[in-house]
Amino acid sequence: MRKYIRKIFKHDITHEISITTKIVKDFFNSEKSFIVKGLNSEDEGEVVINSATDPRFGGDIKRIIRSEGGIDIDDLIIFHESGSNRYELEIVKKTNDNYHVLSNLFKKNKRHIVFEADEQHFHDDYLEYIAKYLKSKLDMFSDVEKNNYENIVQKHEDLRKRFLDKFSIENLKNMDSETKNKKLFTTGAINDSLLYNLASNEFKNLGSIGQSTSTPIDYRVDLFVNDLEKIATFIEEEYNFSYETFSKLINLIKSLNEDYLVRLWFFKYLYINFPHVFVSQYDSNTKKVLLNKLHLLESNDDFINMYNLSKIATISNIPTYMFEFVLNSAERLNNNAVYDETMIKEIITKPHQRIFFGAPGTGKSYNLSIEAQKYFGDNYERVTMHPNYTYGNFVGSFKPFPKAKENGEEYITYKYVPGPLMKMFLKVMLNPDKNYLLIIEEINRANVSAIFGDFFQLLDRKDGISEYPIVASEDVKLFLRERLSRAECSSEVKNRIQSMLGIDYERIVLPSNLYIWATMNSADQGVMPMDTAFKRRWDFEYIGINDAYNNNIYDFDNYKFKISNNQIVKWNDFRVAINNILSSVNVPEDKLIGPYFISKSILDRKDIDELTDNVKNKVLMYLYEDAGKANRSKIFDIDKAHTFSELCKSFSENGNSIFKNDLEIESFEIRDFNDEQLYPFDENIPVDVEKENFSY
Repeated sequence: MRKYIRKIFKHDITHEISITTKIVKDFFNSEKSFIVKGLNSEDEGEVVINSATDPRFGGDIKRIIRSEGGIDIDDLIIFHESGSNRYELEIVKKTNDNYHVLSNLFKKNKRHIVFEADEQHFHDDYLEYIAKYLKSKLDMFSDVEKNNYENIVQKHEDLRKRFLDKFSIENLKNMDSETKNKKLFTTGAINDSLLYNLASNEFKNLGSIGQSTSTPIDYRVDLFVNDLEKIATFIEEEYNFSYETFSKLINLIKSLNEDYLVRLWFFKYLYINFPHVFVSQYDSNTKKVLLNKLHLLESNDDFINMYNLSKIATISNIPTYMFEFVLNSAERLNNNAVYDETMIKEIITKPHQRIFFGAPGTGKSYNLSIEAQKYFGDNYERVTMHPNYTYGNFVGSFKPFPKAKENGEEYITYKYVPGPLMKMFLKVMLNPDKNYLLIIEEINRANVSAIFGDFFQLLDRKDGISEYPIVASEDVKLFLRERLSRAECSSEVKNRIQSMLGIDYERIVLPSNLYIWATMNSADQGVMPMDTAFKRRWDFEYIGINDAYNNNIYDFDNYKFKISNNQIVKWNDFRVAINNILSSVNVPEDKLIGPYFISKSILDRKDIDELTDNVKNKVLMYLYEDAGKANRSKIFDIDKAHTFSELCKSFSENGNSIFKNDLEIESFEIRDFNDEQLYPFDENIPVDVEKENFSY
């Protein structure tokens, strides 16, 4: 059964909810209307596809959503196929147990997912999120819990080895036919057979098969061993932990003997031999129960469930038989009143060091801010770098500090003043249950290698923790000792700090709950180069020149300005036309104009006069003095561009006439619009520009 999941953006709440032509075709079978029923309210109605522009849900969709409890930003709506031209609608709120799992299926700024309910294996990002969640639980165990965990794993491995000493595939292969007939499928303790041992209490801790072994086995023993060898060869030579090769493996087993697929003892034997491929949960219900505890959608296909659990075990390096132990121990930790803090933080499936880059106006800072609020709430700080920024500004340094004697006389002493990185470092160490983000704007406008100094070494991380600690300088050591030793926190937190930094705070390590994200614009004048070693420690995320427009088409189509006294044009049409001109004279992409080259706060006010002034004073200045400076004669009508003031004057009279060739964009007569359309007032748009004017 297919499902369509739609993530809700701000615009969807106040306007019609958009979809894509591909979704209409592939999921809704190109139908212009269909019946939808609320999963909880059972409110039913007809939903139509409005397609005057791009496809949007119309008809009774908003009423049904209200009956289901309404929607907020980032909520999910799910359409479940329930019959011919019929669907059930479910709303998953951010407070739902399975929200974080489902929401992490979405890549950045994506809204749509369609998948078969029996094909959750397609979502390896989904499985990785669950694996990291499990791993974080294990990483936060106390020493006692870790010892318990390690002891159970060791006992399990010892038991598995003891079984294999008797019945490994190699041992079976070396038996003669008479011994095989006796040692494989006979029942009863007297023969100590393979089948008997798989079901015996001695090896029950390797997974209970819950299946009688008295069912007659009529396999030919030599053929059975040959089949096992073929399976072993496939796993050794072809299996690569992907669903594709797992499916091939199951199909191979089916081709060898279809009866193998219904024998739980057979899969227990495979697990004992290949624990990195198969799982210790053998019957389908046990797998589904475990998947539900992991907030993972179970499939009707038992082998898909097997793959999902195996994949999580591979990524997390936690065996499947320890999943429940980790979850239950973490729950005990959360409920233990002795601890002041849970030590368990939400997993963020994003890189710890990340740089957004792209042309000016593509929305780098805006996208970063949206993600910061989504993943960190209020737990983030922002700093902007510039050519005079130093290590002392960023990390910290001793600075003169005035002090007064008892008689009132002032004197100068020196005090260590922490920079934004050191302040954030204190927060993450004292609050291991929370994630924190340090945002660095314009990271390449300063000498970042000098600014990070020895902290540069800490950017090499494994599982989010610095792989190579650095020695704390004396000033940093004194500062940390003063702040951390006196901090009010639980003994658990203090023990964690000392285990990471040393008893005397003699080393520094970045913990996994500290994230550093940045923006850079290689097109700006005065930027400083980054060396390769520094770049290697960051994940770079390119923001395409049209990404912001493609994700907010409806909004951008409503941003208009005056191209002449009696005509208006869409800001995005104008921007694209300018970029085409720049590209035609070989201006590189990182100097093209992004959709948010004019700030979002100005665009959202939809004040035509204000937007016109910004195009004239900001966009034309950029073209004239920067991006198009070397090609003015190829871009502008040179008779109207001798000076910038002359260019602005000509633009006010007729913006299209200032270019060497007319812009091929659609224009609208101003007289066709009333004042309300030209100057709409939106009470949701803030008037305070300073609060909303991000650097793009």
